[in-house]
Amino acid sequence: VAPRSGPMVGAHYEFRMAGPAYLTVNSALVLTDRRVIDPNKLLVERVLGTQGVNMLLTDVGFALNLTGYKSWHGLVPSLGGGVGIASGFDKADVGQYKFGYPFLLTFRPSIKFAPRGRWQGRIDATNFIYRIRYPDTYFTKSTADPTVLEPGAKRNLWTRNVGLTAGLTYSFGR
Repeated sequence: VAPRSGPMVGAHYEFRMAGPAYLTVNSALVLTDRRVIDPNKLLVERVLGTQGVNMLLTDVGFALNLTGYKSWHGLVPSLGGGVGIASGFDKADVGQYKFGYPFLLTFRPSIKFAPRGRWQGRIDATNFIYRIRYPDTYFTKSTADPTVLEPGAKRNLWTRNVGLTAGLTYSFGR
């Protein structure tokens, strides 16, 4: 019932603090969908279809250029991460599931293509880590069929989604 993979568009901002260290701010809009389940129906009627969902993933963090303030043959590998918030739909559906505003952790390895000049290319592989909370209705038996999730299953589940992004960068301070 959680949002699935989908196309993503966003913005990434870096501010050089000192040497190879950068303060980063990221925001990404994910256009996705999710499966809607009604736990009060029989097993064959339980899945009601899919629903379009927009998620906003925002974080603030740090990045470190692994080659320092220079490039290696025009390439600059970087490691970064941050903390933030994910937001989706906060109104409960028919099964009482809602995404809400979970805490978000990110880990971001990237590589910059830095030829001479102000324009650069960038490829990121961001790992978004957040928690999904299942409602009590998924564990309560209301029909002759089994519950949506096993009664002993975890109600809170940490999940991760990897976002692969590519973009162009314009450097103001070069």
